[in-house]
Amino acid sequence: MRSKSPVPSCFSFLRSSSSRVQSPDPSSVPSSSPVARRAVDEKVTEDDALPAYFADSMNLDSDDGLNDRALETIQSAIDFYSADLREISLFISDHPELSYHEFLAHDHITSFLSKQGFDVTKSYVIPTAFKASFTLNFKSGSLGKNGRHVGFCSEYDALPGIGNACGHNLIAIGGIAALLATRAAMKAYRISGTVTLFGTPAEEGGGGKIELIKAGAFKDLDACLMVHPTAGGKKGEKGTAIITGTLAVQQFKVQYFGKTAHAALAPWEGINALDAAVQAYSSIAMLRQQLNPSVRVHGIILQGGLVPNVIPDHTLMKWCARTQSAKELDTLMAKLIDCFKAAALSTGCSYEIKMDGPAYSELRCNLPLSQAFAKVLSKMYDIPVKIDIDRFEGASTDFGNITYEVPACHPDYTIPSRLGDQNHTIGFTEAARTKQAHEDTLRMSAGLAGVGIRVLEDEAFAKEAKTWFNNNTKT
Repeated sequence: MRSKSPVPSCFSFLRSSSSRVQSPDPSSVPSSSPVARRAVDEKVTEDDALPAYFADSMNLDSDDGLNDRALETIQSAIDFYSADLREISLFISDHPELSYHEFLAHDHITSFLSKQGFDVTKSYVIPTAFKASFTLNFKSGSLGKNGRHVGFCSEYDALPGIGNACGHNLIAIGGIAALLATRAAMKAYRISGTVTLFGTPAEEGGGGKIELIKAGAFKDLDACLMVHPTAGGKKGEKGTAIITGTLAVQQFKVQYFGKTAHAALAPWEGINALDAAVQAYSSIAMLRQQLNPSVRVHGIILQGGLVPNVIPDHTLMKWCARTQSAKELDTLMAKLIDCFKAAALSTGCSYEIKMDGPAYSELRCNLPLSQAFAKVLSKMYDIPVKIDIDRFEGASTDFGNITYEVPACHPDYTIPSRLGDQNHTIGFTEAARTKQAHEDTLRMSAGLAGVGIRVLEDEAFAKEAKTWFNNNTKT
């Protein structure tokens, strides 16, 4: 619009006696086994993938809904694939790709998942998105007979100039590891249901998950989970995790249009678009005094003129507005638009405001899922998880929109980094490449898989998560 007015153990079993070559599966190979980890391209059929031996009791129930054997199987699977996951992480880090251009990452990940026997849909809705699924369906005598569906998300887009400075190479393998581990437990314990990994591009700008939401990608899920690294860990120590909210955000661009003139000979003949941009910037700076301390507004001038002796006839600004709710974001945007309008009126410029992608909703993590994640990490690794879902961090994510579609959880976890090397710095890019960051990520993946298995296996728990969602989040 151009106008002058407003405008996300191994409980081993014997391998199938089938004579055809197949990839060794972690649910049938102890973590200490010398069996080679080399995968073959041939897919394993569902019948071949089933375990030949089961425990006397197939019931995974325990006092807290977790079973030590299932968690051991999850750990075994993650250990089994660790070297492959490390290679994928470093490949993504070595080949940073911006939002909606993650073609190398897309092809590298989907090639690996196809070799592991998953049902892979490449270029799912978006050219650089994908979907990888595994389903088991036992007609009788099985757990999870309701056929529930749990999803994980991977991200793999980079930032301009600083690469994977938000650790998306780790987020990518975090989702892959959770997928592999959940499948291993499903096969080992005959748990019916579906597990799906969604490859979600353009989190750093463009809202890839929102495009997938519009296409109905997540509508059949009983839960969706992912993890995200942050700074603050210490070298040689296990990290910690926290589950909080994040802010809703809208990114947008503003242009002013004026008229050129010689800045010395006849400046009065011009209409200064730079004056309008500066005035709008100053108005918003003063507006902050009346804004709630949780609100964030930040902007830059991308284009301010070409030479100083010509009155600029065009300026371009880019802004981010962040609040604790989508409703509050609407109110803030109205105030900001008034600032831009006022600057146009006082300088004689016309202006244009264009939303730079869809709005990201605030992150609202599901409490039962969050508590289950904390229990898994405590049981497996004695890692503390702070749950404070009503506290909002300053960052934003398009996974927030998923939390308003299905029960969902987005834990953050620490990796070691130097003082000052926070997310979105070149130092964090290097921190996300370290071996310890890799190990910290895989522990979080085990937590995701533990929750995923519980959603599939424990009907009462799945209903609890759904009820909380309906009462606290569902739009």
